[in-house]
Amino acid sequence: MRAVGLIVMLLIVASCGVASAPRPVATDVCRLPVWWGEPEDITPQFIHAAFIGVPSGKISDAGRLPAPTYTEFEPVPAQFAAASYLSSGATWLRLNRTLLSPDGTQFVYWTYATAGQAPAIYELHVVTVAARDDRVIYRGAAKDVYLPMAFESGAIYLGHQVLNLKSNQLVVDSLYVIKPEGGSLNLVPGSGLPNTASGWSLISDGAAWEVEWNGGVSHSSVYRLDLTTHAVSDWYDTPSGIFEVSAQGVDTQGRLYVSYEGHLVRVDRPGMDVELPPPPGFTSGSAGWPPLFEADRLGAWFARGNGVWLYPAQGDPQHYPVGLTRNIVYPAGPCT
Repeated sequence: MRAVGLIVMLLIVASCGVASAPRPVATDVCRLPVWWGEPEDITPQFIHAAFIGVPSGKISDAGRLPAPTYTEFEPVPAQFAAASYLSSGATWLRLNRTLLSPDGTQFVYWTYATAGQAPAIYELHVVTVAARDDRVIYRGAAKDVYLPMAFESGAIYLGHQVLNLKSNQLVVDSLYVIKPEGGSLNLVPGSGLPNTASGWSLISDGAAWEVEWNGGVSHSSVYRLDLTTHAVSDWYDTPSGIFEVSAQGVDTQGRLYVSYEGHLVRVDRPGMDVELPPPPGFTSGSAGWPPLFEADRLGAWFARGNGVWLYPAQGDPQHYPVGLTRNIVYPAGPCT
């Protein structure tokens, strides 16, 4: 049986020119790495990267990042149609940053592999970035797909993906954990969901977050599963009639941000939430796809069309434009 080999291409920053709205001259405290997909009429695989100076808004363009080189089979592309920036080595990686280990030295990905004419099997890989060492740490039946959702110190959290027949959408109905060196998959206690209307969508701040529609009271609820104690808590309930809800992310102060059409809510703790002025447009995150959120010492960053939005700890939201209006611009890491 042959395993999928993967070489990630690292790119030192290049330059070419991206226009942005003028801002008053200011001394920048950091630069936020961002990326966006180029229009499909050029190619769907092009990823454009840049830095935004904060607070000046000055753009330093990194150009298009080359596509990764695969040695045998192409992995599921959504994992690599994205970008991450490692400030420690001043390098760009062509991959979803939820796949990266905390120190940026390894990443995880999944794919299908075949051996001759045998049926495809599911494979989970861990790659050491510097050595380009690609190891298969788990194999299983192709019918069971486990999405990498977080690479923590000593643990990789995976979401078991199933099709919700009512909504015809793929959702995560349970969570599993495996060690980076490999072994068996272990079910995370408390993560099995009897109702998979939405499923687990986020792992952050030592917890997993799930959105569930409660038909009995006609509202959605966001639940928090503590990954240490495995206690499940009802963290936030939407107003009546709200169905499509997204748990966006958790900031450095442990506050959850929840969005739904025309609304952005910061949940400090159960029963204490603050309505914030929302950025334009509603963009819902999903397990296995690039994150729309980043948290750092400046506050909470949100991906949107034509730039990113910063919600600082104090003061009004700030828009940092870059890219094209039709392209969602994603944070590629914290502002450093």
